[in-house]
Amino acid sequence: MSRLIYQRQYEKIRQETLDDSSHVNDSSRLVAFMDHYIEVIKNESPLVEWEKTVWEKGLWFGLFFMFSLFFMITLAVYIYLGDEDVWMILGGGYLSIMLLIVLLTCYPEKHHYKITDTGIYFRGYKRGKRFRQGAFKVIMIVCVPIVLFLLFYGGPTIFAGAGAGALGIFALPAMMKEKKPIEMALPWEAIAIYCEFKQNTIFSKKKMFMIQYYMNIWCDGELTKTVEKIIKEKMRKDCIYTTDFFAEGESNEYIRVEEVLMKETPFLWTPYPGYTNNFL
Repeated sequence: MSRLIYQRQYEKIRQETLDDSSHVNDSSRLVAFMDHYIEVIKNESPLVEWEKTVWEKGLWFGLFFMFSLFFMITLAVYIYLGDEDVWMILGGGYLSIMLLIVLLTCYPEKHHYKITDTGIYFRGYKRGKRFRQGAFKVIMIVCVPIVLFLLFYGGPTIFAGAGAGALGIFALPAMMKEKKPIEMALPWEAIAIYCEFKQNTIFSKKKMFMIQYYMNIWCDGELTKTVEKIIKEKMRKDCIYTTDFFAEGESNEYIRVEEVLMKETPFLWTPYPGYTNNFL
């Protein structure tokens, strides 16, 4: 299919989205626009398609810090209040609850990317659903009886101060509610800007392409060159490339492209509602 046909399709969908009176603001227009292209691109043959497990930066340091903190709390309870068995139970129970809660939230994201002749598709979800559900059951079976025992043994005052954290067990059902996977898609004609970032660690070298400030595309190795080549070939001719939005966001070239797209498709500069790129 020629590029001209894709452009005509884009113009048609863009205008229909702008003219639809059911949309109350640009955010709802953006959602409807993406929903259309999600279905289109998902059903197309890919130029390249891959999955990537993405960990939040600094996650392992955070886990180590949390473990150290709660270990010190338990050690302090043992040293200063070890002669009171109830405090040993409270300290051990509190540490168990907190560590399990940390584990429930410390799973990476799974990203699925697909690039076609029409545009770019992204689907992301947080891994570890089965583990979270299993750990939640363990918490409720093991920890709730401990909390109830403490309540009957020592009375409500036992949960004063540091002990109040143990009551957080009853807030877990709301915390463990699973989020729906995030799906996003943009046609090449809707991409007016993209950023490129490198992340080098002792374990790997990765590159991230931020597409129109909506989609973060992670890749590494030879795949990086393939993705970069396709992006540069397919995007609109007036699209610009940046490496630092804060430094380059006021440049004449950036302002010019922003003005063009604001007149053409204003909702493409609207934050995607409810979108957290890293679930993180």
